[in-house]
Amino acid sequence: MNAPYLHLVTVHLPVVGLMAALVILIASQFRKDDFLNKLGYSFVLFCAVTACIAYFTGGATYESLESRLTEAKPIIEDHAIIGRAAFVGMILLGVAVLSAFFQYWQDEKPAAWHRWAILIATVALCYILAWTAHLGGQVRHDEIRGMPSAFPALP
Repeated sequence: MNAPYLHLVTVHLPVVGLMAALVILIASQFRKDDFLNKLGYSFVLFCAVTACIAYFTGGATYESLESRLTEAKPIIEDHAIIGRAAFVGMILLGVAVLSAFFQYWQDEKPAAWHRWAILIATVALCYILAWTAHLGGQVRHDEIRGMPSAFPALP
């Protein structure tokens, strides 16, 4: 298994997984259900791990495809910038979730502000991951380049 293959396999997991985590975390907030909260947090941790794999295989993927994708170089650079923001955000969210798990392991509940902060950060990261995925899609699918989207262009 080479870097481009591993990158393509793992990049989809945090995007879809974090959206699933968001649905679970919203349900846990409304139902005040600790099981759902822990399940959502587990999804977030899984997404953080897969985001790390996707991020660290991105450079090697670019190097292996560089000669074939010269016309997409500006999109690749934007994809890398937003991808780095998504990676850092996922690491920070993962640390916040680990902190909540430590509280559960000590038979305490995370504070309401902590749960809400994780939920709000999850919403923001869903957008950033979708933006990253959109740019990544444009790298390989030139038919969607220049189409209107919900994401701003980088200067």
